[in-house]
Amino acid sequence: MGKYALISNNIVINIIVADSSEEANKVGNVIEYTDENPAFVGGKYDPETGKFFPLITEETVEEDA
Repeated sequence: MGKYALISNNIVINIIVADSSEEANKVGNVIEYTDENPAFVGGKYDPETGKFFPLITEETVEEDA
């Protein structure tokens, strides 16, 4: 089983679990992610580096302060 991020315009719109990338791709454009490079719904995906980034919100900034 793999964990996949469903991507639209380099934004993660959903997270799915599938037996294979072929199965996952049936729902749309997906990228497999790992615990070392986790995906976040609403976050960004950089296709050049293959990295996922969380969505930055005012709440996130306040938590970091």
